[in-house]
Amino acid sequence: MQTEARPGIGSKYYRFLEDLGSPAFLLEPDTEQVVGANRQGLALLNRDFEQVSRMTWADFFSGGDDGRPALELAEAEETRVFYCDIAKRTDKSVPAKVEVSNATLGSRQLFLVRITDITERRQAEEALRESESLFSCLATHCLDGLCIHEDGKVLLANQAYCDIFGFSPTEMIGISSYAFIAPESRDDVYKKVSSAYDKAYEALCIKRDGTTFVAEIHGTKAQYRGREVRISVLRDITGQKKARDSARLHTLQMNRAQEEERKRIARDLHDGTIQSLASLILDLELAIRKEASSPELSHSLQHACDDARHIIQEVRSYCHELRPDVLDKLDLTAAVEALCSDLNRKGIRTFFDVSGTTRELQPDAELMIFRIVQEATRNIWRHSHAAQATVSVFFASKTVRLIVEDNGVGFPTPRTSGDQPLEGKLGLVGMKERAKSVGGTLIVRSASGKGTRIIFEADL
Repeated sequence: MQTEARPGIGSKYYRFLEDLGSPAFLLEPDTEQVVGANRQGLALLNRDFEQVSRMTWADFFSGGDDGRPALELAEAEETRVFYCDIAKRTDKSVPAKVEVSNATLGSRQLFLVRITDITERRQAEEALRESESLFSCLATHCLDGLCIHEDGKVLLANQAYCDIFGFSPTEMIGISSYAFIAPESRDDVYKKVSSAYDKAYEALCIKRDGTTFVAEIHGTKAQYRGREVRISVLRDITGQKKARDSARLHTLQMNRAQEEERKRIARDLHDGTIQSLASLILDLELAIRKEASSPELSHSLQHACDDARHIIQEVRSYCHELRPDVLDKLDLTAAVEALCSDLNRKGIRTFFDVSGTTRELQPDAELMIFRIVQEATRNIWRHSHAAQATVSVFFASKTVRLIVEDNGVGFPTPRTSGDQPLEGKLGLVGMKERAKSVGGTLIVRSASGKGTRIIFEADL
């Protein structure tokens, strides 16, 4: 389809309009009459050229003469831009960007009118306004502090954020984001922000009056009004942290008391029960020698003597589990390796791996980690029916990570930690409590027929 022609304008000018590639029209300056249009322009208005050729500048606008901007010749190469609604044949209007410039075609001076449909842009702007309105509503009513940072400075903060630090919303704008972070936490926070860290973390913050508090901060990158910013949500958790630390200390003290009680029971069993059984064995051996003339009685006494020896072995095993002396003689990794060797002796092929630079931990932490591995390997032996297991210890600069896994039958994990005691998973409860007592986390992943994986991690 060729561009429509009008008397007095050569076809080359229409090729000029077509080459523009977007809706375009030519208008006479005196009459403001349309004298040329390309295919994209006709399609935009949903009209043919005959209909368009009867249009004037005012007819382009849904408001007629009242809604049209003035059409005037401008300085050379100047383009005037209008944003308005363009009328279509269907009586519908299209939001548009209208660009008007002078066009000299041969000896004629005309107006070149280019129109861009900005419906999608208008919709996007409306969606953005709605989004910003919703964001503003959420920020206003959010109980946590919410702040938008740009280039390390506060761009916008809600009232809760201002109240936390003791500034008004106006005072807050433009302040360095790191001014609210205590010096001892500043480097860590800077690294997290620089690396686009998007998980919750704790930091020591400082208020306007100089008092400090522990905050939980969760930040993420976002687009705000076409700019890349970082949105941070901050919550004062000083009270929660004190309560958590108090609970952790209480659990640690209980574990210490349990260990002391384990020691006492192991000592009593060794010094009392085992010694009594040893004396019983001596008495039985003496009776066997005296009753050598009675084979039947000697056999019964020998059987009793063997049972007593077996009971001694079991009691010694209980004593070892109650208070393993391996921790007193070896470091943590060697003690864990000893547990793996014990599992190997029981017929389960067990691999032990240590990575990172090993280091000595606090005695309480080493004992809790040892107990977790001890319970995990005991469960593998008793319940997993596994052929193979792996115990891995990872040492990082500030953290220790432990993984114990097997290829056994697995089990459906309880939905919540509160269900574990009800389902007989007291061993799991004990492991998690020990993990919490040293500030760590313990995750159990298992499913029927898919083995079990236990992951412990703590900053130690």
